[in-house]
Formats: sequence, structure tokens, C-alpha cells
Amino acid sequence: MYMRKSRATILEKIRRNRKSFLYGTLIAGASLGGIKGCQSSHFDWAALELLISEGYYDDGTKTDQETKFGVTNTTLQDFKKKYPDDAKGFPETVKELSVFQAKTIMRVAFYEHYKLNELNNASLAEMLLDAVYNHDYSTFRNFAKEGLIAVMKMRGEDLEKRPRNWKEIPPFLNNCSNEEQEAFYNAFVQARIDFFEKKGYINKFNGLRKRAKKFVGKYRPCPLTRADVKTSKQKAIHWFDAVKLIQKERV
Repeated sequence: MYMRKSRATILEKIRRNRKSFLYGTLIAGASLGGIKGCQSSHFDWAALELLISEGYYDDGTKTDQETKFGVTNTTLQDFKKKYPDDAKGFPETVKELSVFQAKTIMRVAFYEHYKLNELNNASLAEMLLDAVYNHDYSTFRNFAKEGLIAVMKMRGEDLEKRPRNWKEIPPFLNNCSNEEQEAFYNAFVQARIDFFEKKGYINKFNGLRKRAKKFVGKYRPCPLTRADVKTSKQKAIHWFDAVKLIQKERV
């Protein structure tokens, strides 16, 4: 039976019971309704995990530079320059950055910019968002390279025929079987872990190494494909059902 209370009432109850305003963003995204709401929920789950892991403000004593929710001043200024419409009202430094502003940066400059929102598989999108948010692009691409090589080997195809441009990778992965997606996922995660095994990285970036290891064995087959969406005659999914779907997928 669907809840009949207003969205504002439901949000307030979640904030009170969970003791975390961040958790309310999940329902806020899911309440959009339809498939779009379900996709928004996927991002909200991933963003919630990231924001909790990143923590709050640090003046640079632990991170070598001022940061908040994983956002540095350089990232903030770049975002304001590249996405002025999305950055309206954003502060000059990260010290005054709100959780919603940090989430906007995460969504626009990372989740959408790298087309992770186009991935059918939520566990892939979540893992990739964590990686691209915490590494420079060239390092991120090296991880992806290992994942693509794993897929090509599984297919018995020429390794040189793998996608080279990142824009080609999300559609490539969507056309992969669950087994191939899992091979990409596992190889990417292992490459990220190996990165931190290099000399000098374990002690300095032990937290990020642990973050990378938390994705080991966490691949989940995609329960809803774009083909399924087309054959369902575009029926809207109630926000409550959208949340249930994501919860079931994450078990």
C-alpha cells in the first residue's frame, strides 16, 4: 500500500528517524517518478555513499589542501567556470559549500559528464563514480582499460579493438552481457587496488585503498534493461516502487 502522506512529511520523518539529512536525498530523487525517478535514485544512493565517506570540511592538514565533501577549491572554481548556470549562488571557497552544492558538482561534473547516468547497471555506475570522483582522468582511464581488456579476452576478440574514447564506453558496456560487465567491474576494481599497492601509496592513501577494496565482489546484475523499458510501454514507476527496486538490487 502506497504512503498517502505528503512528500514533505515523509522527508521529515526520514530525517528524524535516520538522524541524517543526507538520507533524505534518496527519497527526494525517487519522488521524481517514472524511470527517470528510478535513475535519479541510483545516483542518490551512490552520492550518499560518497558524501558519507568523504566527510566534511578539512583545512588541508589531512588532505594537503582545503576540501569539503571531497571537493577542492580548484574543483569548485573549475565547476563555476564550466557550468555557470548550475553554479549560481555557489561560494568562493569550499568552506561554505553546502551538501546540496557538493552533490550538484558530483552529479553534473562527474556522474553526467562521464555519462554514468546512461549506464543500465547501477552497481557499475556507483563503482565508476567513486573512482572518477577520487582520481584524475588519466588514472581513471587506465583502470577502465584493464576492464575493457578483460571483456575483449572473454570474447576472444582483438584487444586493440576495444573502445578508446570514454564516450564510447557506456554504450559498449550496455551492450555487454552480465558476465562481461562483471568481468569489466572486477578488472577495474583490481586495477584500482593494485594502483595503491605501488611504493609510497599504501600509507598516504590508505583510506582510498580501503574505499577501492569495498567494491570487491559487489557487482550486481542489472534487473532493468532499456529493452525492458521499451516493452513496458513506458509505464510510470511510483516513487515508492522505485526505492523498493533499488533496495532489492543492492541486497
